[in-house]
Amino acid sequence: MLSWETGDINDQRRRIRELEEKVEGLRMSRRILMNILDLLEKTKKEEISRLEAENHRLQKANQKYARMILEKNREILFLQNQLLKTTPQKDNQQPETKAASGTD
Repeated sequence: MLSWETGDINDQRRRIRELEEKVEGLRMSRRILMNILDLLEKTKKEEISRLEAENHRLQKANQKYARMILEKNREILFLQNQLLKTTPQKDNQQPETKAASGTD
């Protein structure tokens, strides 16, 4: 074997080792990226679950609040009707007063 052939073979072996190291580095980078992606996906699912639970809780609270407002409105209407029944109507009394006095 000639010395230049030996040099070429050694260069090629060195180049092969470099490429194998790069491939191993890429494999490790890929594993790291896949782990990060899995972690992000898990975090995303947990956040979605938390937000769905919060949304459900807020909807229930909103329904409760709406029922409470509706009940208070009913109470107000009832009290207004009671007030109308118990207080004399001025509009109804005025025509009677005018008719009694004879002035129209």
